[in-house]
Amino acid sequence: MSQFKLLEDTILEKLYWSKLSDGSRKHFNDAVNVFEIQYGSLDMDYIGSWAQKLNIDSLFEELKIEANTLE
Repeated sequence: MSQFKLLEDTILEKLYWSKLSDGSRKHFNDAVNVFEIQYGSLDMDYIGSWAQKLNIDSLFEELKIEANTLE
């Protein structure tokens, strides 16, 4: 049986690793890139909820500010 990762989980994972590595821009920029490319299909409530649980909600807010999305 194969397991698939949600795009939202990839973003959360990258933000979490950024936090653990004292603000690694590489992980943060990876999260921004996924966010920008997949913006229209992301579940923002899911990301927001988990960002809060993982104590990375400030990074998620920063990501939303830095990302270039077409709203």
